[in-house]
Amino acid sequence: MANDLTAQLQAHFSSGPAEESTSSAGDTYGELCQLIESVTGVNADDIERDKALADVDLRSLTMIELTVKAEEKFKVRLDEETVLGFSTVGDFVQYVEDHQ
Repeated sequence: MANDLTAQLQAHFSSGPAEESTSSAGDTYGELCQLIESVTGVNADDIERDKALADVDLRSLTMIELTVKAEEKFKVRLDEETVLGFSTVGDFVQYVEDHQ
């Protein structure tokens, strides 16, 4: 039980090993889904490319947190105007892949 709590805390507060647990980790889409899960709690396996960002609980504060984590993980610059232009998870993924 302590290991479950540790894994949950790591997933919520860091980009540690708990984020790499799903099979889709390793590609941009899978890694972004893991980041979304870490900031919103929405299961990464339930996130689809065509899902609206608002539908995965990405609102102003969580979007800021996701943006910071994505910049660190993918080594891309995401300005406010760019991020506000994303409608879906796929839009976010495509931008990251195009600018890495």
